[in-house]
Amino acid sequence: MAASARGDRERARLAFERALAVAPGHAEALRNLAEMAADDAQARALEQRIDRGLASATDSAARSQLLFAQGRLRDLRGDYTGAFASFSAANALRRDAVPFDRAGQRQFIDAVIETFSEDFMRRASLHANPSERPVFILGMPRAGTSLVEQIVASHSQVHGAGELVFFPAQVPALVRREGHGTGYPRGLGRRLVELGQLAPRYLALLQQRNGEAARVTDKMPYNFLYLGAIAALFPHARVIHCRRDPLATCHSIFTRDLAGSHPYSYDLESLAEAYVGYRRLMAHWRQRLPIAMLDLDYEQLLDDQEGESRR
Repeated sequence: MAASARGDRERARLAFERALAVAPGHAEALRNLAEMAADDAQARALEQRIDRGLASATDSAARSQLLFAQGRLRDLRGDYTGAFASFSAANALRRDAVPFDRAGQRQFIDAVIETFSEDFMRRASLHANPSERPVFILGMPRAGTSLVEQIVASHSQVHGAGELVFFPAQVPALVRREGHGTGYPRGLGRRLVELGQLAPRYLALLQQRNGEAARVTDKMPYNFLYLGAIAALFPHARVIHCRRDPLATCHSIFTRDLAGSHPYSYDLESLAEAYVGYRRLMAHWRQRLPIAMLDLDYEQLLDDQEGESRR
C-alpha cells in the first residue's frame, strides 16, 4: 500500500502478488491489482482469480471488495452491464451493514441552513481568528479535490496537508459534550466561546504539518458540512470548491471502493439525496458566508489546466 501511495506501481504490484502467494483470495490485494490493470488481457486474467476468490469468500466486507474489483475489470473490458451489476452487488453488501436515513439527511441539511443564520455569523465573528494561512479544498468526493491540492501544493509557498479530520471530528464534539440531546448543528450557538478555541488548535495542527509555508491546504471534502464554523473561525481563509458534473460525480462515487464509511453512497436514491443536500448547502454558504470562495469545475480544469491553475 505504501508503494502504491508513492506511485511505485511495479513495487506495489509485486507486494500484492506476495500477499496473494500467502493468501490466494486476499480481497484487498486483488482489488488493488484490479485498480492497476491496464488492458483487456490483464483484466481477463485477473478476473478469473477474483471469480475464484468470490467462490470461497464468506465475509461480506471481503466479498464487497472483490465485487468492486470485478466491476472495475468488467468496465475495463467494455462489459458495462456486467460492471454495473458488480458495483450494485458490492454496494448492496455495504448498505446492509451501514443503513442511511434519507429523511434524516434532509432534516440535517435544513438544520445547518437554519443554524448558520446572519445572527449566528455575527455573534460567532467575535471569536474569529485573523489568520490567512488555511486553504480549504472541498466538495463531494470524486470531484477533483486531490488533483487540485496537487496543483496548489506545487507552489513554493503552499504545503498540501491532505485530508484533515479536524473539523468533522471537533465541531460536532463541542455539542456532544453538552449532554442535552441537541447535537450538531442546533446546539452550536450555545458553544461559541468553545468554538473560538478551536482556531488556535487548528493552526497548531497546520504548524505541525508544515512550519514555513505561507498557505497550508486541507482537502477534506466533507468540510462543506462545517463551512459555516470554518468561516466563523477563519473569515480570511480561502476556500476552493471543487465541482464536477453531477452524473459523473455520483457514478464515480458509486463505482469506487472509497476509503472510510460513506453510507449515502451505497444506494443510488440515497446518493442522489446526499448530492441534492450538498448543492442546497453550498448555495446557502455562497449567500451567507464572509469568506473568499473559488468555484472550480473539474471539467474546465482538465480542458485548461494552466489557465484554471493560475486562476
